[in-house]
Amino acid sequence: MSATRSRRLGACSWVLSAALAAGAFAQSGTARLSDQTLERPSIGLTTSLPMDVSVSTYQISGTGISRITLPGTAALINVSDRRLSEAKTLTEIADSIVHDNLASVSSLKIDTSAPGDSSRLLKTAKGRVLSRETREINGWPAEVFYLQLAGVTGDDAARGYAVFMPTPTSVAIYELQSSARDLAAAKPFFEILVDSTRITDPATLDAQRGVGVEAGLAFMQSLTPADYERAIKDLGDEWRFERFYRPAPSGSDRDAEELGYRLTRYALGTRGDLKDRSERTGSSPTDREKGYLVFQQARLLLDGRLVDVVASFFMTPDRRSESWKIQQTVRPLVGNTKAAPITNLVETAVRDRGDLFISRTEGSKPASSIQPAIDGTGYISRVEVYLMPQLLMRKGATGSHRFYAFNQNVDRVTLREDVISPREGGGFVYTSSPSEGHPGQTVLFDAKLRPVRADLPGDQVWEPISGERLLELWREKGLPIK
Repeated sequence: MSATRSRRLGACSWVLSAALAAGAFAQSGTARLSDQTLERPSIGLTTSLPMDVSVSTYQISGTGISRITLPGTAALINVSDRRLSEAKTLTEIADSIVHDNLASVSSLKIDTSAPGDSSRLLKTAKGRVLSRETREINGWPAEVFYLQLAGVTGDDAARGYAVFMPTPTSVAIYELQSSARDLAAAKPFFEILVDSTRITDPATLDAQRGVGVEAGLAFMQSLTPADYERAIKDLGDEWRFERFYRPAPSGSDRDAEELGYRLTRYALGTRGDLKDRSERTGSSPTDREKGYLVFQQARLLLDGRLVDVVASFFMTPDRRSESWKIQQTVRPLVGNTKAAPITNLVETAVRDRGDLFISRTEGSKPASSIQPAIDGTGYISRVEVYLMPQLLMRKGATGSHRFYAFNQNVDRVTLREDVISPREGGGFVYTSSPSEGHPGQTVLFDAKLRPVRADLPGDQVWEPISGERLLELWREKGLPIK
């Protein structure tokens, strides 16, 4: 199954790739571990990453896939987990993976005289098992095996697998994809990654989640409308510019790779402020409802495309109701001009207490809608997601807080985590993840609670900048600013 990108880009979830490298503290062959980890919190799995690898997180059919690209070779490692629809043993799962791989390059021979499953035998002249063993890795059994498969173009392919069962109903799978000739170079990276795997008892994880959710609930109950108004007024209603880029080794702005920019503004206003001027033909009681507003405009350069996003979010002071509108236009990037749009998406949403309704239109296609379930308590609005670091810092609420919020990446409500910790020299460090297993981001704030820098996976950075300097940079690099 090939990885695919979502056709929608959430207003605050831009890029999925990560490049991770740090000091080594372990070594296996030519592969050394960094101090960076890959986590699958839903099953309690943590893996240390080798140095100099790059990591991308994808959503495929609702399942999170972490793809690790190895240095100096075309090999990669996929890490995924899933729930089992029926009870299976670790050996049965491994047998199924072996069979599926061999079947992809072989044919089935049916022996009608043989009983049961033995009547179906694989002719494996085009594929073979190189090795297979059951290991105990940090207290957990795992099936580890390697396969060689005939390639379509003549070069044989190699596959390596490590299969864990963190619970009787879940499975974690590591898959190495390589050519047969690159297997020797790729295998040490796969082995050191697999051997670093640690799994925490799901009951312990549930307890940790529960503590985080309780902390989140207690924090939200401590807030008053005055807290929201003070945060918004202190942020001001001027547009805040941020540059999105990948720094260059030289440290020069001219050498850095520009990835996009965004403007954000906070305000006190009415629900009707979400509407464009052309839509304001009258003023209904709903439009006159007062509340808190967040506006954002962004431009991204992504895979040869120019992505423009205009988003606005509203919440009433009693937190019971919210609305938002997101407009996204995608065009092919052609020099300094914009071609005709290839995607024009409009999303509107309304929530009243626990009922959330989202409607989308794309180009001339019929409108579609979803109604994500809001399970339990602890839900926060889209406005509160944007305000959360300010609200937490102003209350001095350090530690982990978990909330349920709508996640644009997966079109459902997920459990997010927001963590505040003091920063050496003054200010705070804010880390957030929209869902378990998502790498999220880390933001540094100064002593005046102003953002200094936001670090994302892949050596990507959001950084405050003046509008004049941003315009100057983009003009120097011939990038489209209109």
